[in-house]
Amino acid sequence: MPSYTARELERESGFDRRTIAYYVQEGLLPRVGRRGPRTRYPQPFLDRLLFIRRVRQAEEEGDVAPVSLAEMREVFERIPPALLAAVAKGRIAVTPELVSSPSTAFRMPEMPGGPVAARESTGPRSPGAPRAYSRARRRLDRMRERDAAELAREAPEAPADASRGVEEASIVREAPALRAELWSGDEHEEPGLASLLALLNRVARARTERSDGHVETWARIRITPEMVLSVRGIDEEDGDLVERVRREIRRAIDRR
Repeated sequence: MPSYTARELERESGFDRRTIAYYVQEGLLPRVGRRGPRTRYPQPFLDRLLFIRRVRQAEEEGDVAPVSLAEMREVFERIPPALLAAVAKGRIAVTPELVSSPSTAFRMPEMPGGPVAARESTGPRSPGAPRAYSRARRRLDRMRERDAAELAREAPEAPADASRGVEEASIVREAPALRAELWSGDEHEEPGLASLLALLNRVARARTERSDGHVETWARIRITPEMVLSVRGIDEEDGDLVERVRREIRRAIDRR
């Protein structure tokens, strides 16, 4: 079985070392013991990285609703390695059924039941499609509930005289609280584009200020095939916020 160095993993997957280390920490990638310059990583390690990359691309194209890291872990626990590898290599498309609840429709092409999942994506779906929007809304509602629960359980109350510097330094840790604040209004009331962009800017600025300064990372958010939004300092864990911003910008464009 092939194995890869850390540098080869970066090149093959498109993720930098910090993101890969974060995925290991979150339980998305198998631990390989003590890491060092000579450590080599097995093929399943790269397959999972490529699978995540394919899912994120499918999200950008509107083929699937946002997938949280916790949900990604459940996918890895559920699907067989052969199916995971086929998706990673692009032989099987990423579909909503693949990244949601278990489905007998997902079989390898050579298995009985037909190659239901062996189709390739024919292009982005309309972001305004009712069924796709309904799925995304339900998923984001679940994210809100988790964020609110995390806020109530973990977030300490800030002192009344806390300085702006302390607030900026802790904003990354309190991102769930900020999202809960945005979504604390009427159930049918969505945060506007301006509010989402303001939150994205605050999170990005705080992450940039907390970075070691040696590596500058930029996230590319594809709005349309002709438009890409670049944000400095955004991490994979901000994926739900990034997806909301992308969707709201698309809606604003489509309304014109």
